[in-house]
Amino acid sequence: MAEQLKDVKRDIIVGIVECNKRGLMHCAKWLAELNHGLSETSVDLRDEPFQNMHTGIAANEYDDYILAKSYFDVQEYDRSAYFTRSCASPVPKFLHIYATYMSKEKKRLDNMTDSSVVSTTKHVKDFADLLTTLRTEHSQKQLDGYCLYLYGVILKKLDLNDMAIQVFVEAVNAEPTLWSAWIELAPLVTGKAMLHKLSLPKHWMKNIFIGYTYIELFLNDEGIRVFDQLQAKGFGKCVFIPTQLAIAFSNKRDVDRSIEIFQHLQDIDPYRLDNLDSYSNLLFVKDMKTEMSHLAHKVIEINKYSPETCCVVGNYYSIRADHYKAVMYFQRALKLNPRYLSAWTLMGHEFMEMKNTNAAIQSYRQAVEVNKRDFRAWYGLGQAYEILKMPFYSLHYYKAAQTLRPFDSRMLVALGETYEKLEKDHDAIKCYMKAYEVGDIEGMAMFSLAKLYEKQGETDKAIQAYMSFCSEENMVSDKASLCHAYLTLANYYDKHDDIDKAKHFAYKCLDYEDMKREAESLLKIIASKRIPTNQLPATDDASKSGKEGNPEQQPDSDTTEPFVDDMDMDETNVAPTTNVVDLVMNQEPPQESTDIPEMLRGGSTTTFLCEEQSKFIYDRIAIVEKHFGELCEAFAEYTRKVARVRDKADELAHATQDYCDAEKYNGTLATALSSLAKAVTLIGDFHDCRVKRLETRIVSELGQYETVCKQCKDGVKDALQARDKDLSKRKQLEQSKPRNSRGARRNANDTEMIKSTLEVEKSLKAIESFVERFEKQKLRDVKELLLNFVMIELKMHAQAVEVLSATYQDISDIDESKDLQGVHKELKRQNRCVAWEEDTII
Repeated sequence: MAEQLKDVKRDIIVGIVECNKRGLMHCAKWLAELNHGLSETSVDLRDEPFQNMHTGIAANEYDDYILAKSYFDVQEYDRSAYFTRSCASPVPKFLHIYATYMSKEKKRLDNMTDSSVVSTTKHVKDFADLLTTLRTEHSQKQLDGYCLYLYGVILKKLDLNDMAIQVFVEAVNAEPTLWSAWIELAPLVTGKAMLHKLSLPKHWMKNIFIGYTYIELFLNDEGIRVFDQLQAKGFGKCVFIPTQLAIAFSNKRDVDRSIEIFQHLQDIDPYRLDNLDSYSNLLFVKDMKTEMSHLAHKVIEINKYSPETCCVVGNYYSIRADHYKAVMYFQRALKLNPRYLSAWTLMGHEFMEMKNTNAAIQSYRQAVEVNKRDFRAWYGLGQAYEILKMPFYSLHYYKAAQTLRPFDSRMLVALGETYEKLEKDHDAIKCYMKAYEVGDIEGMAMFSLAKLYEKQGETDKAIQAYMSFCSEENMVSDKASLCHAYLTLANYYDKHDDIDKAKHFAYKCLDYEDMKREAESLLKIIASKRIPTNQLPATDDASKSGKEGNPEQQPDSDTTEPFVDDMDMDETNVAPTTNVVDLVMNQEPPQESTDIPEMLRGGSTTTFLCEEQSKFIYDRIAIVEKHFGELCEAFAEYTRKVARVRDKADELAHATQDYCDAEKYNGTLATALSSLAKAVTLIGDFHDCRVKRLETRIVSELGQYETVCKQCKDGVKDALQARDKDLSKRKQLEQSKPRNSRGARRNANDTEMIKSTLEVEKSLKAIESFVERFEKQKLRDVKELLLNFVMIELKMHAQAVEVLSATYQDISDIDESKDLQGVHKELKRQNRCVAWEEDTII
């Protein structure tokens, strides 16, 4: 093993030298980091491979090469290409081609009219001459491994991917330590089968490439296995290996372990910026604001103008919900590197947060142009088109994301929801089932499946799905959905007289404030059903004894008391008790004792009143939905205006401070200007706090009311359907009521009538309580929102008045005469200097 590591280190050192000679600095840096990780392995630098560091450079071309290399290092690419134009030895020849390529690429980027566009159609024109030269020399087999790498880069840039793959494979076979060629080849590999078909060299670099490509293909377990083997073979201290492991664990959503590895890497190399954008993404996911703040300040101190730094700072502002500044830093990162994938994707997320769907789509499209395997960009495009209510587009992009992450339940659930919108229920069910089988990350697949089964009327399948959903309640983040599932199960088992299960799920609903009233009502209904089994036979016996004996005889107290006691368990059943007693005595219940509302007396009046009630309830919800939406938009626009005032305050403060710094002779004026600049800066800070409070306490709260209204509509719809069903049942009982018969049949019918009446009353009370709860919540929320708005404004203006009062005093203290004296003194001093100069001349 030690001898193998020595051979590896010899290859690395030779590769570093060769890359440095050719100006391939990123490849040399990567190899140097790998070499440092093998520092415990020593090699003799006097060995033959290290004797001549100038191989590949002809003696008569050495002076031209040294000059051209110095120009290349300071980015004077045209001069570098000019002085090596006639060179034929391998190193100067590569430097000439590389300098020509870099010159054209730099000019192309500088001349782009729109810096936000990654892909343009001018590549062919820009690189036509270079491509022709390389193609000719390639056909004549005159290109070494390094020139083959450049040829592959140009082919890839022109989207000639099949030819590029072939050329990159030739390059890595010729120069196995040329990591730049390996890393350009990795994105072109579309799958595991294709990876194993490539004719790669039998070299130790092949294992690193395979592990890296596995992680790029999201085959994380295979990638982790490869890198674990490399660590065991002695590469454990090479920072590239644990970095790839951290990315793999992040892809597997093992966020804690990934963060632990990144923190270890920070301890080893505290000034390393590579992959810190991935680290900041993990901190964002875990909502670790303190660690994110420390990281942002640290990277600014290291290199303020690095793309990685801008990306970390953008994530820092994003976690603080300052989306405008986050976008600004992501745009700054893209100006430094237009092909920086993380910045495009994260900027798309920020535009989605800002409700700027068109800009988000543009950002996601650019991310896909940079790397077509970025599933986050495909998924973001699907979400954007879903917001735009374009489900066919959304379906296309969700399919692309799911192809890249076939075992990610989030992609499958999104696909299922889109199929459901397109009324392709069979495909939606398949997606939900597969999402559950592969491991539901968000725990919502079974809930969506249950809702779909409910819509199809397959109640038994829906209940099974709800049971599966509730069995993993610890994984579910959406507690409102969990509560809905509990209540649905409780109602189902209540209708099927499974009292114990109904009671179990109803009690679970008591933990959720939104459904607490409904759960309490359901528990009362369940309690009322706990009637002794001898109730109905006792009633029949009493009726028979009434026929045979004296009709005026009172019933036996032992027969009626259990029924009356059990009915008293539910407050809504107290009134009808007298009717049951009359029935037991075989008497007609008096009309005035049956407490039936006017609405329940059947006929067209009932239908009209039901429609009126339904219309009233839906109108109330619609009014709230409409006006709360308008309020949300108005407050959001107000917040944006305040944000603009905040930005203008910063400009005013800078202008005032500049004037203060320039004013040298009017001392009191300078003091007043300085005071005003500080006051305006403070007021800008007050406005910043004001914006954040308006966003969090007003706009976001109002924005949630669309969901509240939707849930209320669904709940009212279910309650109204239950009411209509109960009314229909009671109407049927009234129509089938025997008019002239007495005895058991009449008693049974009247008993069913009373039960139906109670069910209708309970339905009406459920609707009333539902609407009352909605109105109470609305009133409470409106009151809280308005009070918050007034308090935010009062606090800001009170602070502003305090600051401006002191500033007003400072401005009042401007002393015109004193400031004029300062100017006069300077004028006199200059006059004396002029007079002294004239005397000297004379």
